[in-house]
Amino acid sequence: MWTIRGLILKERVAGENLKFADILTADEGVIEVKIKGYKKLTGSLLAATQLFSYADFSLAQTRSGYIVNSAQLQASFFDLGQDLVRFALGVYLCDLVSVLVKGRDTRQILRLLLNTLHILCKGVRSCALYKAIFEWRLLCEIGNMPDLVACSCCGCYENEQGMYFYPIDGHIICKTCDRSEGEEKRPRFLLQPSVLYTLRYITYSELEKLFRFQVSQEVCSRLAEVAEAYLLAQTERNYTSLSYYKSLLP
Repeated sequence: MWTIRGLILKERVAGENLKFADILTADEGVIEVKIKGYKKLTGSLLAATQLFSYADFSLAQTRSGYIVNSAQLQASFFDLGQDLVRFALGVYLCDLVSVLVKGRDTRQILRLLLNTLHILCKGVRSCALYKAIFEWRLLCEIGNMPDLVACSCCGCYENEQGMYFYPIDGHIICKTCDRSEGEEKRPRFLLQPSVLYTLRYITYSELEKLFRFQVSQEVCSRLAEVAEAYLLAQTERNYTSLSYYKSLLP
């Protein structure tokens, strides 16, 4: 018997009364478990074995993997279900983690996801901002931290005209140094000082301070655009859950 605390990222029905779940844990990464008789579960066990449940799971190991014997709910994010857009965003964030964190240290990633889902449930800011912060910081946590310290050519920290960010390379070049107009066109984004400052904050701040800022709608829109482009460029794949989330936006 083994007890571990984690967050249910995904569920997959595999039979008449059997489902599998992916659980994100702090020390063991993402583990897959079986939940037998899930249609007959009641009370605390039912609540603890749903999507977005953060619980202590008592597991038995068999030849075919782990089976959940019991579970005790510690926190839930079921309030996401009250709003389809926020629910879809939560599914997308969990999908990203399930796909990208295999074989990595997941302690900080679990904290990042829990904090993001918690704030999403409160609904005090726009979904676009949560999404951008999570996408950008998740890439940093899995080893894809961009170099935003200075222009990769001249080393300047600031440029009043802005700096170009290249999502494939993960670096910035000031407008004075950039000479890409005559080259084969590569994706790039002109970052005004306020946007670059915010991206630096998201990249380098401590996790507990990550959500302690506010930005204008204009900056938020640019952050969302740049963060998604960087994620797609660095992971080189498409996400069905992202397409569904975007289909729900006005």
